[in-house]
Amino acid sequence: MEHPIEVSPTGDMTLQLSARMLSFGLQADPASLEFGSASVGYTQPEGQEQTFTNNGEMPMMIATDGVENYEATLLDGPEDGVLEVGESMTILVKPKADLPAGVYDDTSRHRECGSALHRV
Repeated sequence: MEHPIEVSPTGDMTLQLSARMLSFGLQADPASLEFGSASVGYTQPEGQEQTFTNNGEMPMMIATDGVENYEATLLDGPEDGVLEVGESMTILVKPKADLPAGVYDDTSRHRECGSALHRV
């Protein structure tokens, strides 16, 4: 992440510069979701709510479009998925209907001028 600084001196000058990396933090409540097990021909389970809060120092984007085996519906928060510092969003997550037998584990993504992963 680059932040160029331009200085145009007009005489003698002393420039002191300090920098630090901004931290990012994302809290998920609950931290993970468990839908249990079901037999083939199951009834789709009720959705579970999960709230994400940006407790870092920079905006963060939450993306659920890459989640393959679950449906994620925004209940509350910014529609573009960008959480400003201190902002929260709540999504409703439930397994997709008619999944074949198997174990399913999906991941949603969050990005903060870089990338990281959050397990759903």
